[in-house]
Amino acid sequence: GILLGRLFDSLDAELPETASFSSGQEPRGPERWPKNLADIFCVGGLGGMVSFPQFWIALEDLLMCRQLWEEPGLQKYLKDGASPGGVSLGNWRWFLVQVQDEAREVVESAEAQLRKLSAPDITGAGHLSLYGLSRYLCSLANAFFDPRRCKMNNDMTRPLCEYWISSAHHVHCDVGGIAGRAAAASDELHQCAETASIGCSSDAAAEPKGALEAVLRSSCRAVGLALDWVQQGRSGGSLHVLLQQDRMPLAEALQVVEGNAFKATSMPLILVLHLGRLSAAQSSLVPAALSEGLGPRLFRGSRDEGTATRATASASMGLGNLPSPEDARDHVIVVLAPAAKGWDPSLEPDAPPALRPAPSTSTTMSRGEGDRADVLGVWQEASKNFTIWTGAPLDSHFPNQLLDEVSVNFLPCDELRALEKGKNQQMLEYHRQYMTMAFPVATRTAPANFNLATAWSCGVQMAAVGLTLGGDDGAVLAHTGRFYQDNGGCGYVLKPMHMRMEVGRQLTDAVPTAPDRLRLDLRLLAARAVPCLGEAMGLVSVAVSIWGAPGDCSRQVYKPARPVGPGLLAWPEALPAEDGTTPKPMSFAIAAPSAAVLVLELMELDTTAGGARRIAFFAAPVDGLRQGPRLAPL
Repeated sequence: GILLGRLFDSLDAELPETASFSSGQEPRGPERWPKNLADIFCVGGLGGMVSFPQFWIALEDLLMCRQLWEEPGLQKYLKDGASPGGVSLGNWRWFLVQVQDEAREVVESAEAQLRKLSAPDITGAGHLSLYGLSRYLCSLANAFFDPRRCKMNNDMTRPLCEYWISSAHHVHCDVGGIAGRAAAASDELHQCAETASIGCSSDAAAEPKGALEAVLRSSCRAVGLALDWVQQGRSGGSLHVLLQQDRMPLAEALQVVEGNAFKATSMPLILVLHLGRLSAAQSSLVPAALSEGLGPRLFRGSRDEGTATRATASASMGLGNLPSPEDARDHVIVVLAPAAKGWDPSLEPDAPPALRPAPSTSTTMSRGEGDRADVLGVWQEASKNFTIWTGAPLDSHFPNQLLDEVSVNFLPCDELRALEKGKNQQMLEYHRQYMTMAFPVATRTAPANFNLATAWSCGVQMAAVGLTLGGDDGAVLAHTGRFYQDNGGCGYVLKPMHMRMEVGRQLTDAVPTAPDRLRLDLRLLAARAVPCLGEAMGLVSVAVSIWGAPGDCSRQVYKPARPVGPGLLAWPEALPAEDGTTPKPMSFAIAAPSAAVLVLELMELDTTAGGARRIAFFAAPVDGLRQGPRLAPL
C-alpha cells in the first residue's frame, strides 16, 4: 500500500489519461508510465528483486483489472464520458442501487465513503478509480454472503425445536479430517462475525481425542458418543467411547467435552449417548460418570424466573418443557439414543438383552428384565439431578408427545427420504413442536453421508453429518455452508417463520407461508490467490452445487482452464463475447430457498495421482446471498 501510494503520488493531475487501466485501451502497459516511476524500483535494492513491469503485470492480475474493465455490467459506470477514467459519485450511487441492490443507508453513505479515500483509490477528479473499485469489490464488506448474518442476529430465546442445530454423527474419525482443520481455524470462527471469511487450516489431530476435540471446537452443538465396555482382566473393565475404529476412556472423553465444548461458542451442547453396546450393569455406571466428568455443566432445567416464564410459554404452545438456547447457555443436555436397528450397522445384529423391550405377554420378570428395571431406576434417579431426554425411533404416524416430557426422535436417512416424498407437510407440522435427529446409515469401515438439506427442508432440527469423510465429502461442505458463518457461527440457526410455532399464534391461526421460489443466476468472473497442488498450477475447473430439497439439488461445472496470470483463474464460459454481450450464466431454480445451501468448489486436475482434487471452496445459505458483483472468500 505504501509503495502504491508513492507510485500514484508521483503522477500529476492527469493520472486518468496516463495510467493504463484508466484509459479506454486494454490494460497492461507499464511503458506508458513516466520513467521516474520505474526508477523507484532501482533504489534501496528493490531493483534486484522485482522490476516495475513485473510488478505492474502482477498488480493488474490480482486487481482483476481486465475482468472488471471488460465486464458488461460495469461498462456504463466505468466508461461514462462525463467521468472518464473513474466512477463519479452519481454513477457510484446508481451502481449501488441498480447493480448491488444495497440498502438505503449504504447508498446515502456513499459520498462520505468516497471522501475518506485517497489516491490511488480515487482519481485526481475525485472519482472512484478502477483500482478503488477493485479494492471495494474484493473486500469483505462486499461479501457474497450478507455480513450482517455473520453476527449473532437470531432470537436465542425460542424453544430448541425452532432451530437448525449443527450436529455430528457418533462415528468420529481416529485422526482429524475436516473437523481437525475446522478446529485449527476455531479462532477464525470468532472473527467470522466481523470478516465473513471461511478459513481452513491443514493441521490434523494426531491422537484419538483430537478428533473429538476438533468436532467440539468447530461449533457442532449436537454430538453423538457411542459407549463401549473394555474388559480389563477377568473381573474389571471400564467405560469407553468408540470412535471410528479406536476407543478412548469415557472419563477422558468427558474431560475433552468440558475443556473444548464452549471455547468457540457458549450455546448449549446436546450430548447424544448411544448405549447399545453396554449391558444393563455397565449402562448403570454412566450417570455417575457424567456427574463426575461434567458436574455443573449438566443442564438442570428451569431455575430462574425468566427461564420458568419461557418454559410456561413453550408449554402453552404445545412445546413441552423445551428450553431455549439462552436458557441452557454454557450447559450440556444429555440425550439417550434408542437401541434401534440402523443406528450403527457395523455394531449389529441385536442390542444387548438388557435393553431389549420386555415381551408384552410375560407375567414374570426374567433375570434380564430385572436388570433392565434396575438400570431404568438408576437413570430415573439421575434425572432428578440433571436433565435427561430419552430417544425413540420416529413414528411415521406423528403422534403427539406428553407435554411434561421431552423425547427426541431418531430418523435414519433412508426413511427420511421416503417421508419427504410422501409426508412432507406432515413432517413440517410435526417439527414445529418436536425434535428429531436424522443420521446416515453406513458402516464404520465405509462411512457415507446423505443430503442434509433434505432434513432441513422438512423442519428436522438435527441432521447429523459424519465428519469422518472430511473435505472430500460434499455433505460436509453443505454443513459448513449452513452453520459456519450464519448467526455468528454459534451452531444454532433459527428456522424460517413458516417452520416455527410463533408465540401468540394459536394452532388454529393461519400458518406463515414459505418464501417464494427463487432463480439464482451466477457467473464466476475470476478467482485469485488460489493455491495449487504442485509447484505450478495446472487445469482448474469450478463446480457450483445447490444442496436443498430433493427437487432443488443441482450442479453445474465450468470446464478446466489454465491460469491467465499469477494465481489468477478465469473460465471462458464466463467471459463476455467479442461483441461485449454478457455470457449465459449458470441458472438454478430453487423452490425452497430457505433450506438451500450453495457450494462453490475449485478442483485441480492431479496429473500425478489422476482425477480432480478440491483445492478451495465457498459455501453459504442461499437466502443470505446478495446480488451484483460480489466476493466469495475461499
